[in-house]
Amino acid sequence: MASWTIPAGCVAGVAASWQGRVGDRTVIDLNVRWKKGSTLEPNWVIERDGWTITVAGLPTVTASLDFLPPPDFQAETIEDFMAIGHIITAVPALNAIAPVVDARPGILTYTDIGSPMPRGWVRR
Repeated sequence: MASWTIPAGCVAGVAASWQGRVGDRTVIDLNVRWKKGSTLEPNWVIERDGWTITVAGLPTVTASLDFLPPPDFQAETIEDFMAIGHIITAVPALNAIAPVVDARPGILTYTDIGSPMPRGWVRR
């Protein structure tokens, strides 16, 4: 990649999945596949950028989430595009600051402090 080199023998991709289960049945399935650069051997085919989420049920719901730049986004380098990934990676942690600061001391979970809610600004 333009921003760094991944040495031979090191991880150049991550495939992960999370499932929501009721008993032995998977009712929510989230799968992600990230690849750094184009030299992964064997190469992984990335069918789309973004996430596909399927909630199995009656009806089954499949949602696709794309992470795209705004229409006025101007980029000239791969580093310019990487800024989008950096922002989306940082947002959940930034949104967690207020609930964590307001929380009582100790080891807590989302049940104790709630899920971080989105905050931010809207361009005018």
